[in-house]
Parts: sequence; C-alpha cells; structure tokens
Amino acid sequence: MNKITASDTILELRDIFSTLGLPEIIVTDNGPTFTSFQFRSFMSKNGIKHVTVSPYHPSSNGLAERSVQTFKKAMIKIKTGSLKEKVCKFLTKYRCTPHSTTSLSPAELLFNRNIKTHLDLLHPCLHDNVLQHQSNQKSYHDKHAKDREICVGDNVFVQNFSHRGDKWLPGVVCESTGPLSFKVKTTSHGIVRRHQDQIRLTVTGVSDTIGLPFVPPVEEPYLVDQSLHEEREIIEKLPNSHTQDENETTVGKQPLLAEQEESKTGNELL
Repeated sequence: MNKITASDTILELRDIFSTLGLPEIIVTDNGPTFTSFQFRSFMSKNGIKHVTVSPYHPSSNGLAERSVQTFKKAMIKIKTGSLKEKVCKFLTKYRCTPHSTTSLSPAELLFNRNIKTHLDLLHPCLHDNVLQHQSNQKSYHDKHAKDREICVGDNVFVQNFSHRGDKWLPGVVCESTGPLSFKVKTTSHGIVRRHQDQIRLTVTGVSDTIGLPFVPPVEEPYLVDQSLHEEREIIEKLPNSHTQDENETTVGKQPLLAEQEESKTGNELL
C-alpha cells in the first residue's frame, strides 16, 4: 500500500473479505487510520469486533509482533529474487508448515486440506497414482472399444446363459438399470438383465410387441465332402449284393442235395 488512509485500508480489507469472508475480531494499534470514524463505522456495519491495544505497548498484540519477527528473519535468509518474489516464497513455505501448537499447517486449518508443494513431487500421493493409472487404462480400452448406444425400445440380441434355447435370444430393451446395464424382454425367457457387452443391436428382427415371429440370422451350412456321400452309397449297396449272392448259392445247392438224397435212398434199397 502506498497510502494507509482509512479509505485505502477499507478497500484492501474488502478484497480480503471477498475471498475469506468476514472475521469475528480485528486487533489493531491506535493509529489514526484505525481510530477514524470511517473505519469504526465500517467495522460496526459488518458486525466485526474492533479491538485496539494499549498505546506504546507492542506486546499487547503478541501474535502480530511474532509474525513480523518471523517474516523479517525469512527475508534475510532468502537471497535471490525481488521483494515480491521473496514474500511469495515465504508465504508458501509458512502456510504449508505445521504449527507447533496445533500440529497442523495454516493451509490445512483454513482449507481442510494440505496445499501441494515441492515435497509432494518426491513422495507422490497414492490416491493420485491410482487415478492416473485408471485414466490410462480407460484411454487404452477406449482406443479398441466400439461406441455402442443402446436405448429403450431397441431391437437386440441378448446372450443366453441357460442350457435351453439358442445362444442368442431376440428381444427388446424395456428398461435401463444403469449406465451399462439393461433389462430386455425376450420371446421365450421373459425379462432378463444383461450388461452392454452381452447385448448386440440388430437392424431387423423382433417387433416392439414381441408377438411377431422372428427369423434368426442365417448361419452358413456345414460343408461335407462329396466323397463321403459316395462311400456311404457304396456301403449301403454292399449288403444287398451279399444277400443276393447267398440266395443264388442256396438255389444252386438245392439240386445237389436232392441228388444226394436219391442216391442215399437207392443204397438203402440195395
């Protein structure tokens, strides 16, 4: 501040109050700026208790005097930089240093958290590391993932985990139970709940009423070698030819048996 008039002081206080809010108490010395009617009126209108110390007795405001002493020592130790740069460096270190009485830093008392410093670069936060790795995993997954938008009323196929029916069942999305979870009304298994990875969109298929017949996608037939059919036909013909040969052999043997019986009968008569 170039001037310490009541108006300039009030303007600086307004700037501080706009960030941190109105304080309960302000302790000052007995300078003309703080004892003026304008300053006392400003304190009264904002509900701030204004306390002044005894004249020529600095120890009455011991907190302020101790802060000034700490500040002067820090300015002597900081060798490089402009005055403003030195002040900023001091405030950064002071506000993140735990106090001997409270065991907490001024920043933690004010913001309920510690501010980030150069020491955090030596010991990274575990929570931040986990979030960073999760973000990297999501980015890698999104590179290879397809963008699928499933809405209520869409005609879909859902994966069937029961032992009956087809592997994929036709249905219509009837409810969204989460960002990636849906309830689907199927034709044969009622309403089932499936994850987005277990659902496939279809262009044509079931209707919104689930009452019309559905024609599943045509699968390519299993191709069988033509030589197998030819071998099967040959095998089927073999028993018939074998039976026919046996019949012919039996018919050929019948006259021979008749001649043997006649010769046997003639021998008996002799």
